[in-house]
Amino acid sequence: MNSSCKKVICYIDGFNLYHGLKHKNWKKFYWLDTVKFILHLGKYMGKSIKCYSCNKMIETFEEKQTDVCVAVKMIRNVILEKCDISILVSADSDLTPPIDFIREFNPRHKIFVYFPPARFSFDLQAKADNYVKIKTG
Repeated sequence: MNSSCKKVICYIDGFNLYHGLKHKNWKKFYWLDTVKFILHLGKYMGKSIKCYSCNKMIETFEEKQTDVCVAVKMIRNVILEKCDISILVSADSDLTPPIDFIREFNPRHKIFVYFPPARFSFDLQAKADNYVKIKTG
């Protein structure tokens, strides 16, 4: 392998990306095939909540374990030398501890953060080697 070639793995927090797209009303991008870019799918758990308008209990869903799975995969892939560069698509500041660990374990490893539309984290920006705010045009 050419020494200038770099292995890159991209981690997408789909829930964070979806809500950023929704906030900007970018419906034409809802159908991005992010599954082709990831190895692990998050899961949704059912829960009951009280409707503030009618006081009835309604069933809804919430995302679970996505940030933990992303963190574990990022750390694992750096330890096993599966990549030289990690790209994180998220604005969830809960993902700063794995970046801190990666920095301690391998200070040369590059981490780029792509912030979903209408999402941003100063904590992630400070930890990243570089960052991009996703926008159209």
